[in-house]
Amino acid sequence: MDIQIIGNAESAAYYVCAYLCKSEPEDLKDALSELISNIPEETTQRQRLLKIGCCVLKTRKLSAQEAAYRLSDLHLISTSRTNLYLNVKPPELRYRLLKPKSDRDKLEDNSTDIFCYNMLDYYRARPLSYENLSFYEFAQWFVKCKKPRQLTQKASIRIQLQDPFSETYMRKRLKCVVIKLPKFSVFNDAYFYSLILCFLPHRKEQDILKKNESQLYDSAHDSFISKKNLLSLDFLENFALADEIENAIKFIRYSRLELGISLLPSTFNNSDTFTNNTDIQADISVPHLSNSCVYNESSISRTINTTDTEESQLHELSVCLIPEDQLLNQMNSMTNDQKKVMNFVKAHFQSIRSNVSLNSMHIFITGGGGVGKSFLIRIMIEWLRRCTINVMGIDPVVVCAPTGTAAKNINGRTLHSTLRLPVQHGKEPSYMEVSALALKTLRHNFQHIHTIIIDEISMKLDELAEYAHELEWEIIEEDDIQRPM
Repeated sequence: MDIQIIGNAESAAYYVCAYLCKSEPEDLKDALSELISNIPEETTQRQRLLKIGCCVLKTRKLSAQEAAYRLSDLHLISTSRTNLYLNVKPPELRYRLLKPKSDRDKLEDNSTDIFCYNMLDYYRARPLSYENLSFYEFAQWFVKCKKPRQLTQKASIRIQLQDPFSETYMRKRLKCVVIKLPKFSVFNDAYFYSLILCFLPHRKEQDILKKNESQLYDSAHDSFISKKNLLSLDFLENFALADEIENAIKFIRYSRLELGISLLPSTFNNSDTFTNNTDIQADISVPHLSNSCVYNESSISRTINTTDTEESQLHELSVCLIPEDQLLNQMNSMTNDQKKVMNFVKAHFQSIRSNVSLNSMHIFITGGGGVGKSFLIRIMIEWLRRCTINVMGIDPVVVCAPTGTAAKNINGRTLHSTLRLPVQHGKEPSYMEVSALALKTLRHNFQHIHTIIIDEISMKLDELAEYAHELEWEIIEEDDIQRPM
């Protein structure tokens, strides 16, 4: 991000011009300087900007790429769909633009109408014929437009809003826009509030948490449970966002079963689902490292009997990337060599669980292109995340690679970023002790992690492997020296 301190309007104009001209030849800067000095004082700001813009377009030089696009009559900027961001956070977390000062000066002293109007304001003033339309769908299809000059066929697709926007018209788009929503890291109250605001047809902000004529729900979580069947979701059948609603319902079921059990009876699979995969089911049902977190056959078959099972379901939603049935199918399709590696990993964690061995495990997996190394790594990561949990909701596995491209292929991070390794150019890499602050951060980040998976380690095997090994001993504190990693 380029941040520049600007004290006045003239400095802002100068900075913008300098930024535009920084890669241009000196003759453009000279032409602009001469133009600005010769502009009469009585010229309006609009005319000044027009003259400056024409000078830039006339004097600047085109790059080879831009010239090719111009000569080929291609658009320099184009998009297949328009994007629209909807701020559907709770009111206390929502930002709004103030009206211009000239408009605010015309208001009465006690007026609260100081904000610019947005799509949410227009939605709540929609005609009665669109009463059952959700805010999400309204924003997808309608855009503000001018009042139709005459009643033609084109004008008939315009709708007139109700008070206080009776002079405002909305036009239906030919193609719906792509809606972008805020991202929430956890299923908190703001997350459920955003779902209700998007998909529950309403007229006022109070309708989001409204319980009856005189009462409100204590939280958006409770309101979502009560109003789930009222959400307008029919148009989301082919959208990935429908899965988001499904996950929210699952979260409620797993966290508050006494309230959520009636929301989605089909959420849990039948216990007979995995009867054809008995051997694999027994294989992946290895107990957790912690005695308090047991992932046994009862959790695999989705029966809801213990608190541990509920925690396991929450852990799947927050940490695991693929569904359990998909993991079972992938494990069933492994080759014999891949199964040998998986069995070796399972045996290691079985020995830790039974206190037979507390030694660390080091595995080097190699093979030619296309033999399934990345496939095996993905299965191994998912199995470790499900069956070797130290703390529910925390990923026990770190996945990294020496380069950014390799890390992206496995949904991981670079090895340097993960372990805070210094980049040493022009000399033989040597181990450098980590600072006390960085070491404290690493120990906190690796507190509940027992496995580090490095893909494409052969790129820099000698230096990075030795460096990572040295740093591992730095991370493990003296009082935790028996901890396997």
